[in-house]
Amino acid sequence: MEVSICATDTHVAIHVDDDGPGVPGAMRSAIFDAYVRGDGSGPRPGSGMGLFLVRTFAEVQGGTVFCDESPLGGARFSVVLPRHEAHDD
Repeated sequence: MEVSICATDTHVAIHVDDDGPGVPGAMRSAIFDAYVRGDGSGPRPGSGMGLFLVRTFAEVQGGTVFCDESPLGGARFSVVLPRHEAHDD
């Protein structure tokens, strides 16, 4: 697994890449819904809430999430957030 951050003047993107089996195209948006688990999750414990919470937190901050193919061969999960200027209070 690799974690990387890319920043522009307006956004920051956090990417998490793995070398696992990936996520089929038809599942890439659905896995961010509550209680959805990927077909490859097998007997591993989990409720299907983790990626839903990631999406919810990103959206509250004005951001987005998506899943795509990873350069490592598996899945890339990305969180893109708008950059905000720091304010002195």
